[in-house]
Amino acid sequence: MNIADNVRLIVVSQLVPTDKIFYDILKAIHLTEQDCLILSPSQLIMPIEQVNHVIWFIDQPLPDPWQTSPLLESKAIITTVSLTQLALSPNLKRQLWHNLCQYENHFNA
Repeated sequence: MNIADNVRLIVVSQLVPTDKIFYDILKAIHLTEQDCLILSPSQLIMPIEQVNHVIWFIDQPLPDPWQTSPLLESKAIITTVSLTQLALSPNLKRQLWHNLCQYENHFNA
């Protein structure tokens, strides 16, 4: 899978995110929609070995082969509930922020 050089974040979501919280999060990490590659789960066809970007799974499980991969811990992967649920939970937002800060160097590459 060829990924454009400008992409800093891959988002895996059943629907293209349009919630205000999504754009607020992008703004907070100094990204725009143009810095993201938004994929549906069926479009994510790359093996975990080829992952070199932060990948954010919104209300989606990791692909089955990834779940048991020994490489999983070394990849920049974030999983969250739906954006609606995220917007309503300060604890979940705090957890997401912690994860985003952990991968901050990936966004500024």
